Amino acid sequence: MADLLFVNIRRRPRQFRELIDIENFTDEELRARYRFGRQAVGYITNLIADDLRRSTRRNHALPPLQQVLIALRFFASGSFLQVIGDTAGVNKSTVSRVVTSVSPQAAQAHASRKWGIYKLLMVLESGRDLRERPVLGYKRPLTI
Repeated sequence: MADLLFVNIRRRPRQFRELIDIENFTDEELRARYRFGRQAVGYITNLIADDLRRSTRRNHALPPLQQVLIALRFFASGSFLQVIGDTAGVNKSTVSRVVTSVSPQAAQAHASRKWGIYKLLMVLESGRDLRERPVLGYKRPLTI
């Protein structure tokens, strides 16, 4: 009888989907999916990456780029968390945690910059060259 209680049940191995690789997308595809181009996504990620890194010893923490892409996809589409999770290959609770952590960091980055991240991102999305002409009424060109 005791043998029936302690049967060695094999667990199904955990399966992880591949991370989103923005190198596989053209700028037009990135703008269609996330509303921002490669340069803007990189800028946002670099701006808030230190705050998004998880101090965990577990193996599969989402890197900051993936977190930014998931949050931008959620903001761009306004879709359900489940749909965004299916697209990104993560659970809907992970999408919820990512959106909850990225949103205040982006808002704080926006508030800490005197020229505003929103205006800069709109310029980056429009594809203007920031080094040649003043942007949005500023007297000197912005440099990235």
